[in-house]
Amino acid sequence: MNYIIKSALAVLLTLVAQLAQAVPFGSEARSLAMGNASVAVADIAAAPFTNPAMLAQQRSDDDFALLLPAVGVYLDDGDGVIDLIDAYQAAESAGDQNAQVAAAQALFDKTISPQAALATSIGVSGERFSFAVSARADVLLAGSVTDPAQTVAELSDPSKNLLNLNGVATREVGITIATNLDMMGHKLALGITPKLVNVELLTFSESLSTVDTSASGLINEDNISDLGSVTTLDAGLALQLSDSIVVGLVAKNLLSDEIIKGPATIKFDTQARAGVAYRGSFFRLAADVDLTENDSLLSLIPQSKSKMLSVGAEFNAFDFAQLRVGMQKNLASGISEGAKKQLLTAGIGFWLGFNLDVAVAAADNVFGIFAQSGFRF
Repeated sequence: MNYIIKSALAVLLTLVAQLAQAVPFGSEARSLAMGNASVAVADIAAAPFTNPAMLAQQRSDDDFALLLPAVGVYLDDGDGVIDLIDAYQAAESAGDQNAQVAAAQALFDKTISPQAALATSIGVSGERFSFAVSARADVLLAGSVTDPAQTVAELSDPSKNLLNLNGVATREVGITIATNLDMMGHKLALGITPKLVNVELLTFSESLSTVDTSASGLINEDNISDLGSVTTLDAGLALQLSDSIVVGLVAKNLLSDEIIKGPATIKFDTQARAGVAYRGSFFRLAADVDLTENDSLLSLIPQSKSKMLSVGAEFNAFDFAQLRVGMQKNLASGISEGAKKQLLTAGIGFWLGFNLDVAVAAADNVFGIFAQSGFRF
């Protein structure tokens, strides 16, 4: 197995199964390239996903944007699960059963987490009122081996040495409305995004011997449970302190909810994030920080708490090209050392009569890529 195969699988899951949101912040290439900093710097197309108030807090002359499908994949293998599965399969091919058992034991309590995203939006930013319609689809999976073989004799036990994948997927549609107010001579933008979110639960188990060739079972209807829909609300504000400095605040899922299905609990908890940005003519700087410590959307996914700090920069070359760099760090308590490592991001954007943006993110055994196109004028 390799990262290309896993990433291609994640894209396939998103496009074919049309599954949706698992990642609370970060939904397109520009944000990812800037370390997922977006609360005070999002453009028209990204505002419905990151901070609805930014729909009305734009500095450029653009007042219309269309985000054509933005597609992203992300693989977190900080525990080295892929290498250990490769070692297990190599030992099986060589007939070394003791090495098989050792590899299976090494996989115990380690997690691999692929994610995928698909997003689109259309927005109009007016002098007083702004509007947008958006849709997104994300899928989040986590795989682990919970019952590895203890002895050579147990290698033939079909209930052992299974990679158990649990996941959550949602289909989301939102309508964003934003307006501008004057607050003591400063431009204050307020925005809300009511959302309808359909939720699905994914469960899948496969032998370590065949997991790289049988992952198509993930889109088998027998492994997908429709859990119904929830209605929730995002709200944000963005205050322009000067011609170049904006501060922002966004709250996700103000109408909190949860769905319980057997041992799984899907939580839509309220989450809050603050941001500040410097918006110059040739470069922009942005920083975001979560104000809440967030659990995973799905209770079956372990060690997934997050409290992110994001910083990023964008350098503009005559409006033709933009170079972007960033960093994201998880500040949550009680997480593994691997989860504390910095995620480095970079990307580039072009204006070719239409926008073309690509971003990548990387850390040890972690890789993500986002690509998108669209129009603005």
